[in-house]
Amino acid sequence: MYVHYDSIDSQRAALNLIGRHFGGNFRNFWNPAVPAAARAASQMGLLRDMGDHYLFTANLPGVAQDGVELEVTSSELTVKASRKVSPPEGFAPLRRERQSLDHARTLRFGTPIDPDAVEATMKQGALTIKLPKAAETKPRSIEVQVG
Repeated sequence: MYVHYDSIDSQRAALNLIGRHFGGNFRNFWNPAVPAAARAASQMGLLRDMGDHYLFTANLPGVAQDGVELEVTSSELTVKASRKVSPPEGFAPLRRERQSLDHARTLRFGTPIDPDAVEATMKQGALTIKLPKAAETKPRSIEVQVG
C-alpha cells in the first residue's frame, strides 16, 4: 500500500506545528481563507537597534502619506496605516490585486527613547522612522584621575 502526501498540506501542517510552539505567528501565513492583505499586514515592519537609535522600516504599498499615523512615547511606538481601494465610478473590478487595509502595530522598547527627536519619512511606499535613544541611556566616557 502506498501513501501519497500532498506537499502543500505537509507544509501547512509543519507551519501549524511551529505556530503552536511560537504563539501562532505562522498559523495563517499559508491559509488561503485569510486575505493576502491581512497576511502581509501581520508581517509589517522591521525594527533594528543601530546603537544610539532604533530604526523602524515598513513597506506600505499603496498607502498615502496621510494614511499613516504615528504615536510615540518614551517607551513605545504605534504605527497605524490605512489604505482605501475603490474603483472609479461606473466600473466594477473583475480582480483586485490590492485590498483595502487598516492595520496597527505597537512596538515597546526596553531602552527609553526621546519622543521629541523622532524623525519619520515616507518615500514610494517605504516608511522609515528614526527613534533616537534618550540621552541618559547613551554611554559616556569618564576620565580616570590619578590620586
